[in-house]
Amino acid sequence: MDFLSLVGRGAAAERFHHGGRPQAVAQQVRRIAAHQVALRVSQLNCCAFCIDLNGSMLEQAGVAEEKVLALANWRVASSFSDAERIALEYAEAMSQTPPQVGDALFERLRVAFTPQAIVELTAVAAVTANGKVLITGGLGFIGSNLAHRLLSLGAKVLIVDSLIPQYGGNPFNVAGLSLIHISQPTRQY
Repeated sequence: MDFLSLVGRGAAAERFHHGGRPQAVAQQVRRIAAHQVALRVSQLNCCAFCIDLNGSMLEQAGVAEEKVLALANWRVASSFSDAERIALEYAEAMSQTPPQVGDALFERLRVAFTPQAIVELTAVAAVTANGKVLITGGLGFIGSNLAHRLLSLGAKVLIVDSLIPQYGGNPFNVAGLSLIHISQPTRQY
């Protein structure tokens, strides 16, 4: 796979590429973006241990200490790329109760990142927040892939799906997963 297929596409993703082997750069960027999201969610949840842990992981990944310290003020700091800003805005929106991810934000996310990268960012933000995740529409393509990734990160997952055939939900998509409960609504609205 090439850099853009792993990390994203469009102008925002291009700014991440600073030379070197594309695959190695892509893996490094994904790791940094994931740690940035984890650190921002940790800050929002006031978890001092998590802030220290994720901050040190960013520094170990080669991010300058000044940038790590600027993360709490990413909206005004000039050191963040467009793609990083979108990922951090998404992390903040995901951390609200209830999550506040609107269509406009999700469209900007889709322009900057591949579906695989969006699943990764979502998984990191969700698991960092509290380790318990409710996935509505979890038997569809995106929901089931998210469930697989979240479970691999140690989350507790509850899936609710209406199982409406034209929406693509299929229990086969989560076959073989353990520690998962699937619930179908009992009332039709």
